[in-house]
Parts: sequence; structure tokens; C-alpha cells
Amino acid sequence: MSRELLELEKTMLFQTDPSLKRFQVIFALAFLGFRKTFGKDRDLCELFLRIMVEANKGRNELLLK
Repeated sequence: MSRELLELEKTMLFQTDPSLKRFQVIFALAFLGFRKTFGKDRDLCELFLRIMVEANKGRNELLLK
């Protein structure tokens, strides 16, 4: 029951502010890029990490409003 409630809350939150969904998508794409380049290209890994940090900051700022 609590899992269903959490999913409903997330759905309602995304309907009120689609920017949250955008931040999550940006974070997810950066995470995938990080995983693909881990151990191969240090600079690119750092770039993906920075993108994830900034996307997370933006999402948290929206949630705290």
C-alpha cells in the first residue's frame, strides 16, 4: 500500500512541475554516460558526474520550494 502511495505522490508531483521529471531524465542520462565511460575516459567521467550533481541540486531546489 505504501509503495502505491509513493507512486501516486510522484505522479502528482510531476504533473504539477514537469521540471522535476526533466531533472530526473538529465540525471539518468548522465549516469548512463558515466557508467559507459567509467575507467576509459577520466575527463568525460568527471563531466558526467558534474552533470549529475547539478541535476540533483536543481531537483532538490524544486522540491524544497
